[in-house]
Amino acid sequence: MLKKIVQTRYFSGFILSVVLLNSLVLGLLTSPDITAKCGGVLIAIDRVCLFIFVLEAVMKIWVWRFDYFKRGWNLFDFSIVVVSLLSDFTALSSLRTLRILRVFRTLKFISGVKNLQIIVSAIGRSIPSIGWTAMLMSI
Repeated sequence: MLKKIVQTRYFSGFILSVVLLNSLVLGLLTSPDITAKCGGVLIAIDRVCLFIFVLEAVMKIWVWRFDYFKRGWNLFDFSIVVVSLLSDFTALSSLRTLRILRVFRTLKFISGVKNLQIIVSAIGRSIPSIGWTAMLMSI
């Protein structure tokens, strides 16, 4: 039953929503003014997001056992969760800057949305042209 849950679009959509919320919170935590006003709430939301990410990893490891670690995205997600746990709950606070890698979890969801794949591909192909345009404009 747990396997059916973690494989649903709803579960993936929920995790994507949490990733986006967490990205927003991490961005807000970079502002000293906002942190001064709402820092406690933002940190609490960040911790709830981290708990959800840990729960997601545990659920997937439970379902797929060692096969979980055969997929690159799972290794990436697991590494981010471990770094986040180490930075939040140990003296290794220097790892806190690596929490920003959580934002990159959204990239894995691009592979599942055809329209986003097309847009990202077009942007990637247009970067060299943008460079040439900037050079021409500077001349």
